[in-house]
Amino acid sequence: MTPTEAAKEIETQLAAVSGWPVLVEPSSEIGGYATLRFATDSSPVHWLRYKPEMEPELPYLVAFQCAMALRTAEAKPENRFDVASTNALNKELPSLVSQHLKAHLPDFNESMVPQLAQHFANGLGMQIRTFPVTIRVERWISENYPTLHALQRRNNERHLKEAMAGLGSNIRAIAPAKVLHANLSMNAAFAKFLAKEWNEPHLAAGFVSAGYGNIADELLDLNSTIDGSPNGDRQLVDSWAEKVGISNWYVTVPKT
Repeated sequence: MTPTEAAKEIETQLAAVSGWPVLVEPSSEIGGYATLRFATDSSPVHWLRYKPEMEPELPYLVAFQCAMALRTAEAKPENRFDVASTNALNKELPSLVSQHLKAHLPDFNESMVPQLAQHFANGLGMQIRTFPVTIRVERWISENYPTLHALQRRNNERHLKEAMAGLGSNIRAIAPAKVLHANLSMNAAFAKFLAKEWNEPHLAAGFVSAGYGNIADELLDLNSTIDGSPNGDRQLVDSWAEKVGISNWYVTVPKT
């Protein structure tokens, strides 16, 4: 089986389980490397878009995005979910950002606060929705589709490098403690997951040295102890949010 054939097999599974086809097309307008919009009755196609420059890694990107969506399709309707921000986030985060910038960057422009707060809100929302389930999907792909290993490794090495940037002093200068703690805790869990999968402990060393080793282990324990089927993903996300201290900012809601 080639990587393209593996990706097509997962895509076919998603279409069969959900009853909707998958449309794959390049787009320069998306954030990240690839994204999938789950189909609905009013938009009856799973719309998967990817950055054109990521064409060499397309089989893995299709496999991953379709595998994530497959977990949603396989879950009971009452267990399908999205993540929504709360009024507490909208009230607290801009204030935290302003206070932090005043303490660390006295010459900052107050007009930066709304945009920066929105950036942090979007980032944490994406992390808490995807990271807990991503670990389950990455392991599933690794165990079932060895032909994708090389592309999987390349993609995750890139993500790990980006995650390590959060340990830098430039990020600490602009990110409030609550934001930084949640972000680095989730990144540390992903790094520890990869370190174990690849038997390369040094990959998580930076996070461990920064003090995030224990919470990373606690997050990975949740992945091991909470129902590993698609029906357990909602509880898993809620549990991660509580563990990293943002359960008052983000809640799971029924998928519409």
